[in-house]
Amino acid sequence: MIFVTSNQHKFEEAKIIIPWLERYNMDLIEPQDSIELIAMYKAIYAYSKIKKPLIVEDTGLFLDALNGFPGEYSVWLYKKIGCKGILDLLKDKDNRNGVMRTVIAYIDDKGIRLFEGKLRVTISNYERGKGFGFDPILIPEGEQFTLAENPEFKFQYSHRAIAFKNLRRFLEDENRQ
Repeated sequence: MIFVTSNQHKFEEAKIIIPWLERYNMDLIEPQDSIELIAMYKAIYAYSKIKKPLIVEDTGLFLDALNGFPGEYSVWLYKKIGCKGILDLLKDKDNRNGVMRTVIAYIDDKGIRLFEGKLRVTISNYERGKGFGFDPILIPEGEQFTLAENPEFKFQYSHRAIAFKNLRRFLEDENRQ
């Protein structure tokens, strides 16, 4: 199974859940729309080039106090302002809750199937731990640690882990390994 991504960290996370994944490094254009449409667009484009079953993914942070922003703009926003910028955006907000969502698009000659994972989070008041992306500010619902402080939790229960577990169940059911 091919995972098309230019992000080594995402590949390493996915490989914990689906060990037989192979990485195909390709930068993919992301039209700024819903994360579902972004994942589908990337899958169609990559499949047109590779012509083999493959997966792509897109992830977004959807903050309640900001009406779901940054959502599909999460990668762009992270590159521009990072974790500190999110903390600044929320500094005067009482509601620091949100959801991390990952959508995986699996494409083969039968079409596209989407697999989603969600993790309710609270944004911490400061960065805690060293980690990928927004991990140093994401506190999973009901927990006291950030994803950066507890990678074992992240690799088993994060939005991305849930999406990849859903994909793995599908692949095993379909015997598509």
